[in-house]
Amino acid sequence: MNLFFMDERICKKTESATITGVIVPIEKYRNIREEFYELLKWAIRGEDNVISWPPELRGSTMPDAWSKEQILKTFSDVADLVCRHELSIVRVGYKLTKQYRNMHKTATASEFR
Repeated sequence: MNLFFMDERICKKTESATITGVIVPIEKYRNIREEFYELLKWAIRGEDNVISWPPELRGSTMPDAWSKEQILKTFSDVADLVCRHELSIVRVGYKLTKQYRNMHKTATASEFR
């Protein structure tokens, strides 16, 4: 069994979308999760040892408080994690046609009406 961690990006201008994801075999999940949170420990554990939610790692919406160096190091560390565990990456693109929007009545699809 595998887990699939993904992110979807909608482009209004082209009425298209892409999904990019990482496939994690269930037997590797525990170790990968531990390593991932260890990478982000500096961002999760705040002052007074208060633990906050881990940030979403999206290139266009990284936390404002992060420096460019922190952002680049974080993405580099995540890429190393993916390579070290030989995880598969999937990327799919699709057109948000009228038929697609009618089949998937979601908040995202309604933006294109």
